[in-house]
Amino acid sequence: MYALKNLVRQITKINRFKSEFNHDLHIKSVIATKTMKNNTHRMILNSAKQALDKQVDFSNIEIRNTIKFTEYLLTNTKPLALEKDEDLNKEYKHFKQLYFDFAEELGY
Repeated sequence: MYALKNLVRQITKINRFKSEFNHDLHIKSVIATKTMKNNTHRMILNSAKQALDKQVDFSNIEIRNTIKFTEYLLTNTKPLALEKDEDLNKEYKHFKQLYFDFAEELGY
């Protein structure tokens, strides 16, 4: 619930900044991170989508809660998206693919 409250607070701050300083500012999408496959997380994510329905779009992509991505960042010298697939194990390939899926979803 803290994450949901913080998300609403951040969107409110961004919208205030937009109205005062940059009318062209636009949040393309929100991607859920640290998600778990349980009913509690699903209900919180659905609540966030309802609370921010007309303000932001939510990505269909979710990044699940795992330590693997953080481990990669701490032990490697370049971003995961720049690694060759043959140099990655299955877990890391999955995260790399999420990056490209999200970029495609955003139209990049």
